[in-house]
Amino acid sequence: MLLSDIPLSDADYEILSRLHEAHVEDSVTAAFGLGYLKHLWRFLAVSPHEGVFVARDSHDQHIVAALVITKQAEDFMHRCIKGTFVYCVLYGARQFFRSSRFRKILFPTLASFLLPGYKLPEYKILNPEVFVIFTDPQHQRTGLAAGLIGRGEAWLCQNRIDVFHARTGAMPENSAIQFYLNMGFHVLERLDGPFKSFLVFKKKLGSLVSGVETGA
Repeated sequence: MLLSDIPLSDADYEILSRLHEAHVEDSVTAAFGLGYLKHLWRFLAVSPHEGVFVARDSHDQHIVAALVITKQAEDFMHRCIKGTFVYCVLYGARQFFRSSRFRKILFPTLASFLLPGYKLPEYKILNPEVFVIFTDPQHQRTGLAAGLIGRGEAWLCQNRIDVFHARTGAMPENSAIQFYLNMGFHVLERLDGPFKSFLVFKKKLGSLVSGVETGA
């Protein structure tokens, strides 16, 4: 669900998809390519279980940062696949023959969804969770990402949700680790998968939820 006063245009979906592909390049969804991402963002913008937040350049109003939170993570990927199934097949078939990286990601992902008892550790369900957050490099370190997280927390509190999760790569050079720590998250655990290791972050929103309930 898009949480913005300005509806998304075709140009906005194009920008979101390009930023997603460029800056979340190791994700399963990005591996499907730019064409698929446009349809995924259209699905997310109307899904009642996700919150979509964007930040725009103050001069030209182009989107320069975005955040998606899912508050129903247990079936998030299944809903995304179902909601974009035709495009999953279309772009997945094309990427299968074009991209070795896509094939490397695809097989364990399908096994995790289809084979009973086969679950990759990095696919552990965290509810609610940041699905994706990114900022255009020219607008990084300007507080946009922090502002998006703040808006996301307010939305969760309005939905009476008192906890917030995120995960990011465990590489020491990953700047997102310090970002989440600065935002008040703490490291909950480390997930070591066959392709990549992740740090899981958690933040309690209890006092914020109480403020919403009392009107403070």
